[in-house]
Amino acid sequence: MNEKSSHPLKFLSGFEDCRPDAYHHVDVVYAEKWIRGKRILNIGCWTGSFEAISSGMPQKAFALDQDINALGIARAAHPAVSFVNGNLFDLPFDDNSFEVILLFTVFEHLGGREQEALSEINRVLVPNGKLILSTPHSHWLHGIMDIAHWMIDHRHFREQEIGDHLNATNFKLVQLDLKGKWISTLCIPLFYLGKYICRTNIYKSSLYINLLHKEYSQPGFRDIYLVAEKKGASLK
Repeated sequence: MNEKSSHPLKFLSGFEDCRPDAYHHVDVVYAEKWIRGKRILNIGCWTGSFEAISSGMPQKAFALDQDINALGIARAAHPAVSFVNGNLFDLPFDDNSFEVILLFTVFEHLGGREQEALSEINRVLVPNGKLILSTPHSHWLHGIMDIAHWMIDHRHFREQEIGDHLNATNFKLVQLDLKGKWISTLCIPLFYLGKYICRTNIYKSSLYINLLHKEYSQPGFRDIYLVAEKKGASLK
């Protein structure tokens, strides 16, 4: 299948670059112990910002995105990483190719095709390989403040819903954490104003990075972060 996600991220000229934002720093902190020394695939790598601060951790790093413009920035910035143009629903890799797969802020864009995506991820993971995933958590304040949630169905999930998707696609949950509180939630509209009016990413400011580092180091309610393990053989 070559169909794209329901609401894929759109490349915005003059806004995109490879500098990591606050959430890339949070993602690397969460993933570090799982990716160190492993063969990994980062799905939805965009402009390679995660790779900018995870360099040297994996034994071999692959990264995939479907946007050619974003990949052009990533490839120029990180020639040591194997960046691949491809689709989550039809990954261009053999069965049992990776020890760890990363899926940060992608799950919410899949438009009801979550289990299809998880089954394909399961296929390319080695037995007992790990999936590390983040996605918005279903919380009343987050639902109000996330403009994309009520404009383009930027989906939010409950823990049980995520667990059901994992169980249905041959994964077992290893760890689940809720992260992000008031600062990260209340700043969502400011991010969109900065992005579309000023072409400025407030998430890349040193102030916001420091604030989010502290907020995401404690339990919260805005985002789900989890680690899941592939059970036995791949689904066919």
